[in-house]
Amino acid sequence: MVERLTGVVESNQARIGRLGAEDLVSQDLVVGITARLEKHKWMFAAERP
Repeated sequence: MVERLTGVVESNQARIGRLGAEDLVSQDLVVGITARLEKHKWMFAAERP
């Protein structure tokens, strides 16, 4: 799960830069979603044995 979340977060981070030049509202949405995904990634990683 952590690996999948890491992939999605990295993909979103690459998109954030491109969106800034085209659509600031969409960029803001992706930033918020990515922040929440990073939080969940951290929580899953912390629960690993």
